Amino acid sequence: MANFSALADDVDRLLFADFKDFADVVNWWLADSHTESRFRLQDLPDGDISLNVDPSDGPISGRCFEIYYNQTKLGRLEIHPRYEYSAESPQVFTDIEIDWARFVGYEELTGFLGAIALHVASEADEGTAAGRTIDCALTKTLWENYRISQYDNTDDEDWGELSLRFQGTASFYMRRKEARARKPAAANAAAADYGRAAVADALLPSEVQTRRQRPF
Repeated sequence: MANFSALADDVDRLLFADFKDFADVVNWWLADSHTESRFRLQDLPDGDISLNVDPSDGPISGRCFEIYYNQTKLGRLEIHPRYEYSAESPQVFTDIEIDWARFVGYEELTGFLGAIALHVASEADEGTAAGRTIDCALTKTLWENYRISQYDNTDDEDWGELSLRFQGTASFYMRRKEARARKPAAANAAAADYGRAAVADALLPSEVQTRRQRPF
């Protein structure tokens, strides 16, 4: 597991194996004809978590991915286990950093973030929290872009750095991974129907959200 493989424990190794297909599963979702997102994930060879970490905690291992929009690298996504992580309860932290948020339209960006949240924060209350996290991150990015500080160089251009963290259960990812292995076409069609509604729900106020039956 890259530089810190000797320090990885059984939980780290389990997550590393469980999320081996994460980029493929998410890209399968993003490429669906109903989604048609121009975002993609690409696996990174390192497993060294660097986003939203305290160096005094020592090295943290997990799965790392580059975020692409068309052919342009926009940022990084990292997943590492929460202390409750197990095969039965895949509890994870997911950190996202996008360096060029202003290159992307609002709907495309929220659609991508919502799709990630759906895969890694799959339970109803987690989806509500993830939707609020997305809203807060976008609001902060917008504010920081337009706020003028006495220390700013007005000639500098800020292209919109966005960072956020989801905490949740990656149960939807696990089900889609298994469904993809069994019957890709039928599973993806069913996933698209459920997932479009679930992503939309995650971005709605909690009082108008409804629980949906998860098919896989």
